[in-house]
Amino acid sequence: MREPIQLGDISVSVVRAPQRKTIALTVERDGTLSVRAPSETSVESLKKLLKKKELWIHSALAKRQTSCGTNAQKLFVTGEGFLYLGRHYRLRVVSSQSLPPKAALLRLHQSRFFLAAHAAADARKHFVRWYSDAGSRWLEKHISRLQNRVGVSAKSTAVRDLGYRWGSCTEEGRLNFHWRTFMLPPSIIEYLVLHELCHLIVHNHSKEFWKEVSRVAPDYQKKEAWLMNNAINYNF
Repeated sequence: MREPIQLGDISVSVVRAPQRKTIALTVERDGTLSVRAPSETSVESLKKLLKKKELWIHSALAKRQTSCGTNAQKLFVTGEGFLYLGRHYRLRVVSSQSLPPKAALLRLHQSRFFLAAHAAADARKHFVRWYSDAGSRWLEKHISRLQNRVGVSAKSTAVRDLGYRWGSCTEEGRLNFHWRTFMLPPSIIEYLVLHELCHLIVHNHSKEFWKEVSRVAPDYQKKEAWLMNNAINYNF
């Protein structure tokens, strides 16, 4: 059962569970705040706790927002670096005449990104599309192995813009991943996929969920810490 509590301009999602004996505050991966509490805990008690923890809450939310924020604005000019699967590749803006016939407006070739000059005005759009297509191919190649590792099967996978979230899992078993996920090193991408696959077993961030994550990714805490400290470098 979920219910919201308002703390100033912050909406806190309350998750009640009869088996819980303690109250836990969590900043979720999408930047929202939730409090998990025993079923019998009164709203007034929760409000008092939230008020007491208000300084911590604002600090934690600010840290999450910073870690998921946007890095320096890209100019999409020759020599600029872009990440793919954790590696840096330089961009070269070239005249349309120098591209091979029927070549894509943006392509990765021989360790460089090549962008047609006449497409530079919409460069970000072309990069987002490129990462989405490349990410879909990566998932197609690796998803079966990762599903077998967890012991589940997703109904479908897709790559799209998810705002501050790296990934999501719907109630119907559809997995979605942010296009910028595929800027990350492969080991971190695999962890994010395993994380979302575990949501097919437990669709929240309860203690039971993290048990499933630790089963398939014993070093998940290191991966989560890496994401917290490095996420800002993997966006534009």
